[in-house]
Amino acid sequence: MKQLLGYATTLVLLSGLALGQNDASKKYNALADRLRSGDQTVNFTEFRAAAADAGIDSDPEARSKLFDAAKNRDFPKMLDAANLVLKSNYADLDAHYFAKIAAKQVGKPELAEFHDWVEMGLLNALRSTGDGKTPETAMKVISVHEEYFILRMMRQQPSMQSLSTCKGNPCDIMKARDPETGAEQTWYFDASIPMNQMAKALGEDKTTKKKKK
Repeated sequence: MKQLLGYATTLVLLSGLALGQNDASKKYNALADRLRSGDQTVNFTEFRAAAADAGIDSDPEARSKLFDAAKNRDFPKMLDAANLVLKSNYADLDAHYFAKIAAKQVGKPELAEFHDWVEMGLLNALRSTGDGKTPETAMKVISVHEEYFILRMMRQQPSMQSLSTCKGNPCDIMKARDPETGAEQTWYFDASIPMNQMAKALGEDKTTKKKKK
């Protein structure tokens, strides 16, 4: 009897976990659909949070095709690849950025303007989490890709990366250099969300705990 009760309890807990995951995915999908339709009332901070809660990740093969097309300046392929990435993750900043460039080059200015709007919305939401210049003001990313996106937008080349903590959370410390002036700068990114997602993917279903002061 105790074994049956324990089994039943486990089923209830697993059902609750699945329901929570389904609810998170539904929220992400609903907000993504609104963005695709051009709904300018969507809160981008809420959308990024929904993508993080649902564990949304970009298709790595599609991202590889996107960067290859961008490197070769093959704009039709770039747009196709960007669409593939966005199909897997509509919160991918790189995909919207390259879709904007490609759409402009293939003569689709309205589409370019649309992706620029989404890109800027996502970027401003990211920047609102901190300026990334100190451990106390670390930017809270939902993927490691966002860290490199910020560096590219600042026209800085990463030279060194290390993992530490920022206010008790896992923190990526990125040292970068301006190729034109030679100036160096250190950036701090709160990586607790991608770190927790990685832990779950590896079967370590636990959240990051903040250290007590």
